[in-house]
Amino acid sequence: MIEIKDLSFGYTNDLALKNVNIKISDSKWTSIIGHNGSGKSTLAKLLVGILNPTSGEIIVDGIQMNEKTINDIRKKIGIVFQNPDNQFVGVTVLSDIAFGLENRCYSKEEMDKLVLSSAKKVGLENYLDREPHTLSGGEKQRVAIAGILALDLKYIIFDEATSMLDPKGVSDVKKIIKELNDSGHTIITITHDLDFALYSDNVVVLKNGEVIADGRPEEIYQNEKLLLSSNLMVPFNMKLLNKVKGDKELNKNGKLVNLLCQLNSTK
Repeated sequence: MIEIKDLSFGYTNDLALKNVNIKISDSKWTSIIGHNGSGKSTLAKLLVGILNPTSGEIIVDGIQMNEKTINDIRKKIGIVFQNPDNQFVGVTVLSDIAFGLENRCYSKEEMDKLVLSSAKKVGLENYLDREPHTLSGGEKQRVAIAGILALDLKYIIFDEATSMLDPKGVSDVKKIIKELNDSGHTIITITHDLDFALYSDNVVVLKNGEVIADGRPEEIYQNEKLLLSSNLMVPFNMKLLNKVKGDKELNKNGKLVNLLCQLNSTK
């Protein structure tokens, strides 16, 4: 698991994160939600060692993150950023997926096998000779995901990975994330999309750099006051469920609430 203990970080004198404590369980999907400026992306960068904490600690599988251990920890954690264009380093899809493997000195035979396998998992096996700039937004994001898959990382962070995509691109990436989680990867999604976060096992709400809620999405979303105070919009289906639960006339025999609960828990 990943343990975040009393973590604080400041770009200046003002802290972007303040005494954050979170446990991220193995093989689960955790969503970090919050308004713009709440500290979500800062937390993601701290988790992969791009930033160093002002205070507190990050422990990954029992190993405390520091200068001596960061390279070993990066063999466990990968990140897919909001804008895939910022991640491209190769002139073709194939070379981009292979970049991380080359840095780890894999043989060409091993690389070819892993690149093809990863490309197939995201539906890009016929795109390997394409130049990344010719792809759609959703296809570019799938290339970035394939590069992470090739490295066989245990923990995968998606930092607003669907925010710049059209509906089809969002749907494709969501499907891949779900499949990755089902296959045993631990998923961390940084998002302000509460409909998306509803699919996760656990939700952490950040507000002004502090954790104000941590629990299952179905439980967190019932607290509309908390979400609205963080400038987060409650998904329509959860609004409907909360309304029906509080209306005895609508919910005389409990069947309607049970049906809505089943629909909300369907992943």
